[in-house]
Formats: sequence, structure tokens, C-alpha cells
Amino acid sequence: MLALHCIVGRVPGATGRRPARRQTTPLASALAPLALLIALALGAPPNAAAQPRVEPMRLAPAGGGPVDFRYDAPWAGNGSREADAADRRDAAARQAFPSDAPCRWLPARRSGAGPTAAQARSASAAEAQALRENMARIETFFSANPRFAAPLGVCMQFDNAGWRGGIEGGHALRGGFLIGAWPGEWLLRRNGRLVYDGETRHIVGDINTMPTDPNNSIDDAQGAMMRADSRVLRPVGTHQGFAVHDGGLLVIARADRPLFRPAAFERLARWVLAELDHRQFEARTGASARARADKATSLRRELNAALARMSAAERAAPGCFAADEVEFGSRISLVVPAGDARCATRMVEPNPDYFDRSLPPSAIQLVTLRSLPPEPPRGGLVGVRRGQQKVAWMNQALFWGADWAAFRASVLGVR
Repeated sequence: MLALHCIVGRVPGATGRRPARRQTTPLASALAPLALLIALALGAPPNAAAQPRVEPMRLAPAGGGPVDFRYDAPWAGNGSREADAADRRDAAARQAFPSDAPCRWLPARRSGAGPTAAQARSASAAEAQALRENMARIETFFSANPRFAAPLGVCMQFDNAGWRGGIEGGHALRGGFLIGAWPGEWLLRRNGRLVYDGETRHIVGDINTMPTDPNNSIDDAQGAMMRADSRVLRPVGTHQGFAVHDGGLLVIARADRPLFRPAAFERLARWVLAELDHRQFEARTGASARARADKATSLRRELNAALARMSAAERAAPGCFAADEVEFGSRISLVVPAGDARCATRMVEPNPDYFDRSLPPSAIQLVTLRSLPPEPPRGGLVGVRRGQQKVAWMNQALFWGADWAAFRASVLGVR
């Protein structure tokens, strides 16, 4: 994802010449022991003034290809989930998954609740099956890659959720997948079935699904609108040339088109009007309730008047929530054109023109991966003893060791 750098370098403008020696006065020499005692009393190190200034670690863009790392050899451990835990597997399970044996990719799982009956009518069974088959290319990319195909110290598994029931941009089928790492001592065989005796942390991927931020979104009949300053829209760098957004979100897009566009004035105004109607702020009892009802009536009148006098082009132009908000338990605001001086909160909506409609709905046009490790693994897998640490190591290796340009070419079909 992003490389972490500790910036110590040379001070800008430094010439590299040795600075002239300071002249020390007798008074300064006499006061030096006192200064040292004061520094120690305050908890500062005696040579604090002489130490170089080190900037805090920060995220910086990282380009180039995959990061090199090593597996050393298949991990051979104590056969326990934790270093101090007993091996609870039976003899059959130990024979099927010996903890010191090489481990390869497990058969893919097909999980997910799938579409509801109403959602299933929006796409055919053949389209849903085509999406699942297209998503299987993700598993093939990793499991057939020489880097990840060799026997590993953990068992990898691809979880294909297929079509989740949503249609993005009125065209593309949404899907999802997981890539999990399972230490051998977590895998059991009971009555011929594979049982997972542990809790792994998956790499989570979404297919044809625009990033969302539920804490900064509002919804209407058309879908979600999100604050333009939401963290999931905030790029913090790149990884191998692909955008990385705040919170560890890697975006691999098929098309060089924006994922979002400004929300229109009319859509924002209709949302506010619907909220006012839904909440029904009639004057009930008390001056405060009557004041809120009066504000609601005034706001409704102002928005309806604005929509009536605007042209179609003005209603379709970007809108914005104004600073003068009205408190109704949650904030419902006046809507103004984006160029208005009162504009305070800009909103965006998914760009319906992002998806190429000449491609079938099952085509993979957008992949996002969430909660990615911020740095590559350190050292090899040998000696990593605890199950959760092995899972973390493998997730780091999978993300940092993958060639995401090759992934884009293999899965999305473009270079």
C-alpha cells in the first residue's frame, strides 16, 4: 500500500560544511552542570540538545513493482494455535493437516447470501454465473502465481461471494471476495468436512462497487450521496501506480474516468423535502416545538420556490448544503448552488458514466481492496509462531508481493 518512511535527512539549504566551533564563556561553563540537573529533573535526556531532529513517521507514496520478501521454508512449529496452547486436534486432523507440513491453496469456497428474490429479477442467472466465473480469475491469479503457488507455511483460500444482488451505476453487477490465510493447526477434518478452528483476518475485495462511507452518507431512491470530504475519497498516495485512499483502500479501475461526480441541486433539494415530509414537524406543544415547525415550513417554502424558478440546467447543476442548518434532531439544511457563498458541505454521487455499457454486466470494471497492511512483512515466515501472526505475515506478503498491474491485466483485461 504505502511505504512508511522515517525522514531524518539533511536540513534544506545545508552546505555540508562543518559548522564553526562555538565559543564558550566562563559563565556558560559554570551554569552547564545546573542546566544538566534541570534537564534530568524534567525527564529530558542529557544530550537532548545534541540529538538530531527526527520527523515522525508518515505515509508517503510508493511506486515500483512488488516488494521482495522471503518464505525461507515451510513453517515448522509446535502444532498449537498459540505458542503456549495445547494441540486440541484429534489424530485424523493431525494426519490431514500436520502443522509442520507444506500447505497449499485450499479448494475455493462459495459463500454469500446472494440476491434477494426482488434483486434476482434485475439480472439473469446466466449473468450472475458469468460474474462468479470472472471472479474466479482472481483466485487463479494468486494461486497460479509462482510466488504464491509454492507450498507455504499457511493454507490460503479464496472465498467467492459472487453476485451480491446490487447493480452499480444501473449496469454492473456488484460482487465480493475474501482471501484468507489458515495456519495448518487451525484446520480440522470432522466427518469428512473441513472445519476451521480459528479466526483469520481476510483481505476483503469488492467488485464493481463504489467506495462508501456510511457515517458521511445520505440515501434516497437513487442510492447514496456522500460528503465530498469523506475519508474514502481522500487519496493519500499510490501503490505501484494505483490510488490509495485514506483508511487503506486500494482502487484498481478499468477505465480512466472519475468514480464520483457532484450531486445535483435538485437531488439534494428533493432529499431535504422528503426528510421534512417524513419527519412531520407539526407544532405540538411548547415554544421550542412551534419554532422548529415554523423553520420547517419556511425551509420547505424556500426550496420549492427555488426549484420552481430554476431552469432544468440550473436544477441539474451541482448543489451544496448551506451553513445555516436547521436542527430537527438531525441536521437538515438549506440547499444552495455550489457557487453560492453560503455553500458549506459539498456532496457527491457515484458517476453513472464510469461503467462501460458496451461490456456485459458481469464484466469486472472496478476492484477495491480494503483494510490493507501499511507495510511489507519483515523477515521470513520461519520462526513466526503464533497463528494470528502467521495470518498477518501472509496478508502482508500477498498484498506487497503481488504485481497489481499484472492483476489488472489478468482480471480486468486492460494494461
